[in-house]
Amino acid sequence: MLILLPIGAFSLTFLHLNGRCARDQGEDSRRALLLAALLLGVVVTVTVELLSLVRGIRQLPLALVWAGWLAVPMILGVRERTLALGWGRAMDDLRRLTRSESLVVALLALLVGLLLVVAWLAPPNNNDSMIYHMSRVVHWAENGSLSHYSTSQDGQISKPLWTETAILTLRVLFGNDRPANLVQWSTMVLSLVGVSAVAQRLGASRLGQIAASAFAASIPLGVLHSTNTKNDYAVALWMVCLVYLVLTGKRRRLSGFETGLLGAAVGLGLLTKGTTFPYVFPILVWYVVVLVRSGGSRRMVVQAAVVAVVAAALNLGLWARNLSTYGGLYGAPGGLSGVVETDDLVQQPGEAPAMPAQEGPEEGSAEANGGVLRGLWSRIEWLAIRTAKNAAQNIITPEAGGPLRQVLYAFPGLFDREFVDSLEEGLWNHEDTAGNLIHLVLFVAALPVLVFGAARRRDWTAVEVALVVAAGFVGLALITYSVELFGVRYQLPFFVMAAPIVGLALSWIGKPSLTLAAAFFLILAAVPYVLLNNTRPLIGTRPRTRVGSVLTTPAVDLLFAHVPKQKDAYLAAANSIRASSCRAVGLDIPPSQLEYLIWWVLDAPQSGIRIETLSSSPLLERYLEPSFRPCAVICASCAGQAEWGGLPLRQDFGYFRLYAVVTAPSG
Repeated sequence: MLILLPIGAFSLTFLHLNGRCARDQGEDSRRALLLAALLLGVVVTVTVELLSLVRGIRQLPLALVWAGWLAVPMILGVRERTLALGWGRAMDDLRRLTRSESLVVALLALLVGLLLVVAWLAPPNNNDSMIYHMSRVVHWAENGSLSHYSTSQDGQISKPLWTETAILTLRVLFGNDRPANLVQWSTMVLSLVGVSAVAQRLGASRLGQIAASAFAASIPLGVLHSTNTKNDYAVALWMVCLVYLVLTGKRRRLSGFETGLLGAAVGLGLLTKGTTFPYVFPILVWYVVVLVRSGGSRRMVVQAAVVAVVAAALNLGLWARNLSTYGGLYGAPGGLSGVVETDDLVQQPGEAPAMPAQEGPEEGSAEANGGVLRGLWSRIEWLAIRTAKNAAQNIITPEAGGPLRQVLYAFPGLFDREFVDSLEEGLWNHEDTAGNLIHLVLFVAALPVLVFGAARRRDWTAVEVALVVAAGFVGLALITYSVELFGVRYQLPFFVMAAPIVGLALSWIGKPSLTLAAAFFLILAAVPYVLLNNTRPLIGTRPRTRVGSVLTTPAVDLLFAHVPKQKDAYLAAANSIRASSCRAVGLDIPPSQLEYLIWWVLDAPQSGIRIETLSSSPLLERYLEPSFRPCAVICASCAGQAEWGGLPLRQDFGYFRLYAVVTAPSG
């Protein structure tokens, strides 16, 4: 199967790098795995961007390119005899585990194995995935290119796209969407390795490193996200890689190869999701401080330039297309605020100022300075309240959520009633609203242990990392949607990066039995989320889950888990179209439409049915194919309309109308 080409390329790259690292003191296989992950991220981006230029994102060209990528580590590995050495080194690392450590690792492997089953069996059924994550993937697969196309959903066009390009790669090679969920699952597995490597860099014991992995593996948001097609776990992986490389640079001078990959971690993060910005900024500030401390300003300027160039190069394709269409890197001017979700903080062109201009005291006067200080204090207070709300979102947990909401009502200065009431809508086992209360409490509890341990050792590196991670959480409070119910998912990278801090604190407490017990407890706490995913459960138990088990429930029922009442309408429309000779379907749909449902029921584009969006936003109308002549149109806003572009109304399904001249299939 062609899908094995990128898997094989990654595996051989890891073995080759691991073999080359065999003589490095204090290094183990995890370093090679993280470097291989960054290289894979770069290769995915370069491959799809280059093939996109010639509309070559098709199965054969993609397979040939990945065969070439596969050949590189194979040839180098054979020539330098690193493949066998890399394999032996990885096995040696596993053999060093004690019996209790091996048991925890085996349980972690069981957990991620169960999630792999869910990821493979369940179709992408997250609302955001169906609105734009997967919809953009199938458009690209149809066009063979990342070029902009006609759509009413501008996010499909303008938003960062690394995760979707990785899904596109697997989809085209495999032939359909079955492996789509594997991208998030894979980034989760690599993140588990990454947090243990960061914990090792900080000085955690081997058991503490494993506990860090258990912490990350059991994050409720992470467990639920690992089997969907969103992008938060990919952001977490790139940030973990970035922290690991900065820690490495704090210990020794990074090679040119490592510096380039550090830039790749930044670039891939920005290319994955706009919410990378609040996480990456404090890490980069820390990196600059590390460079100045260790090598002076000249070295800092050179390495910072390399990082900036690599990061920008990876985003160049997205930026160029957006500039051509919108005039901005992330869409229309001011589009960055939309990508990072800071719409309420950034004044858009033509909008009135947030506060009316007033005549005040002269600049520099005591009264004026007092006003500035009051304004600054007001801003700090505002940020503190938002940060508290970010933390409070994590009370959406089984059974305990209700009583904890009542506690929040007692603090109206921090939590307004509207905010607290909104939390009642959250489901503890849903990927968009799950709280992470245990993990938040453990992180906060780890901080004093960290400070005390750092003071004893006179090494404040771990505290620096904790401050950087906490700064990302506070920075996230600047994001509009992060303090709304469905914004809790943006916190996933924070919790993943918090894992090494907790693992190190457990290690510094100095009681191996406590660290082992904590690891077992965390894995056990993850079981309900693994088994009772609200829309992709291994064990279906209504009303806790919306559908039955992924092991027994038909894929189409899983697909419509959020909108089961609409299933019959979509299937009936698809049957009408497939029963005819029509192979050109137009969509007249609003931006909020679950567009991917239409592609899935029509098995497009691999079925030969071409789908184009006819109701595009004004700036995208020029991308509608002039030669496209639909013989069927699905319209979601045509109530009372007897025809569409000369096509008569064939059937009104309530949720949408089908306009078509249905003829018998030829032959």
